[in-house]
Amino acid sequence: MDSRIIFTLFAIVVLIIVIVVTFKQAGNNKVRSKANKKRDIVDGYKKRLHDELLVLNDDKEAIKSKKSALLKEFNAQLSRNIFFDKDEIREVILELSQYN
Repeated sequence: MDSRIIFTLFAIVVLIIVIVVTFKQAGNNKVRSKANKKRDIVDGYKKRLHDELLVLNDDKEAIKSKKSALLKEFNAQLSRNIFFDKDEIREVILELSQYN
């Protein structure tokens, strides 16, 4: 009988520890807002655009061609993204096209 009580108490303690650890891990997840996710995506596009155009230096034709290709690629990616609708995509592409 004593071993049964000890085993039951041990099982309860283990269960409590598992529950506490589970809730502690669930509380650590950071939830980002939709606006933050959108801003991160656009900032990533700006960084990539800047990095790839920086390599071309002063060759205006190469810069124009590369920028056009990148904007087309970004447009295709954004059109498949659940966070952006058509009007927002248009605004982002316009913003990126003006970005130097």
